[in-house]
Amino acid sequence: MIAELVIGALAGILSGLFGIGGAVISTPLLRLVLEVPGHIALGTPLPLVIPATLSALLVYGKKKALLTRPAVTIGIVASFSTIIGARATSYFSGPMMMFFTSIFILVVALKLAFPLKIPKTNSFDNRLLIPIGILVGLVSGFLGIGGGAILVPLLLILGVEMHAAVGTSLLAISIFSIPGSLQHYYLGNVSVPLLIPLAIGVIVGAQFGSRAALKIKSESLEKIFVAFLLLLAFWLMFFELLNMQVLTL
Repeated sequence: MIAELVIGALAGILSGLFGIGGAVISTPLLRLVLEVPGHIALGTPLPLVIPATLSALLVYGKKKALLTRPAVTIGIVASFSTIIGARATSYFSGPMMMFFTSIFILVVALKLAFPLKIPKTNSFDNRLLIPIGILVGLVSGFLGIGGGAILVPLLLILGVEMHAAVGTSLLAISIFSIPGSLQHYYLGNVSVPLLIPLAIGVIVGAQFGSRAALKIKSESLEKIFVAFLLLLAFWLMFFELLNMQVLTL
């Protein structure tokens, strides 16, 4: 119980800080600490996105640090594509899925580590919202990481300031995490006994994370986000490669 609460709290803190839903940390921790099977580790954290994002949005909403209309549009579009992504998981093994997750996170982090010089305007071409929603939903459903790990970087690349990108991501993923969560539950990838203590921890942690994020300068928060993604990708990749090697012995 204590381990689940701590994992949930850490996921909530990171959700509030980076707008990523928290699954990118709870998934590897469920594998590393609790040794949960790969598909359960990928599916169970996705429903956690809902309480995590709603908790953090209470803070971001008061500060008006989000773009409401783009977030809702992306969220609705991604609600459909995330179902397709979730169904695709049944064709891959648990370790393979976890390895895909680490590769994806690494690519995103490297892209942000060497960014294009784009002025921060907090506005962008609305025609991009539908393709962004499709892509984010597919990735969220397939990798079970909530979608924020790709949505926040995409918003940053498009010139959205870090705090607004986090708030916008939180609102969007709170919408499209619902169908993805239901799909993973239907596929048997969600453990309810694990979910309850994780959810308690994530709600509390999201409050701390969101309040801390708004006290950090946008540029500094973006650099911390990139460093976090790089560390997470290498950590998860190493663990899964080690697991696969052990299984072949």
